[in-house]
Amino acid sequence: MKHEISFSPKMNKEPIEVDIPDDVEERKRAAATLQKSAIEDIDLEGADFESAYLGYHNFKGINLKGANLNGADLEGAILENGKLENTSFQDAYIGNAFFRGANLKGSDFKNAYFNKNTFKNANLEGVDFSGANLKGCNFKGANLKNVNFTDANLEDVNMGYANLEGTNFTNANLKDADLKDTNFEEADFTNANLDNIYPGDVLVQ
Repeated sequence: MKHEISFSPKMNKEPIEVDIPDDVEERKRAAATLQKSAIEDIDLEGADFESAYLGYHNFKGINLKGANLNGADLEGAILENGKLENTSFQDAYIGNAFFRGANLKGSDFKNAYFNKNTFKNANLEGVDFSGANLKGCNFKGANLKNVNFTDANLEDVNMGYANLEGTNFTNANLKDADLKDTNFEEADFTNANLDNIYPGDVLVQ
């Protein structure tokens, strides 16, 4: 099937069309054969990928600032070192995707689904993860300042050495989470589930 990628009017770019196989296995094979030079480090600022299938692609270093990926499928995608500020991923499926070192400041992941994703050393300041399923994700060393995790599932996440200054964990599930050597200044854990967090003697006010 064909998928048209459109851009916001301010970008003054013509829409482009890409072929997306209907069969899931064909999609994976097609993604694996794409040339890296055609995907990495390209500028798609403001692009509209709503409900698009983008799984298993290598988008390392891509510019998707302000893009619309609501409802998109990004399973297994590589967005390492991407420029993803103020991008919208509401209700997206993002299992096993890599965001290591990416700049996601101000992006919106409301009700998105993750599964063991990597956000190591990423900039997530001001991101909205409310209602998202983030079970098993790795946020080690990430900047999570003023992030909204309200009602999020954070079971078994690794937030070691992360900056959690001003982060909102209201009603979040942090069971079995690793919070070693994190900065909790002004973080809000109202009604959060802190069962079996590590280290067990961490003080949360």
